[in-house]
Amino acid sequence: MNTSIFDQLNKLALVEAKVPMTEAEVTGLKIRLFDDKRLNVYPNKFDRTVPYSVRVKSTKSAIEAGAKEWTTHGNFTSIDVAAAVGSLVSLSIYGGKAMRGNYDQAKAEAHPEFAAWLGDERNQAVLAAVGG
Repeated sequence: MNTSIFDQLNKLALVEAKVPMTEAEVTGLKIRLFDDKRLNVYPNKFDRTVPYSVRVKSTKSAIEAGAKEWTTHGNFTSIDVAAAVGSLVSLSIYGGKAMRGNYDQAKAEAHPEFAAWLGDERNQAVLAAVGG
């Protein structure tokens, strides 16, 4: 029996559609994140099911050396994980001049997204810079 290439494709996971946030949702979340002092956490306007995006602005010298102005360090469902990651990334970039955002440490440490972020090889430079 010949196997069709479509039989192979049908074995793959189907891409799930993302539901973007409305402009009103983005604006409201921006205000709430700022008011709650969630450092480096922004609305993930592309997917309301994973609403928190950690983005950090590069230093002037890094931008002059060719780095992107903003770097994304993950998208999260947990605000506490996002704010903890945002604080870690800030510390790795700005060192002693960094500021810590507001988060619940127990919630962040216990969340599977934080463990996954810590284990992701793309984040090892950040962890090395903060002594983790």
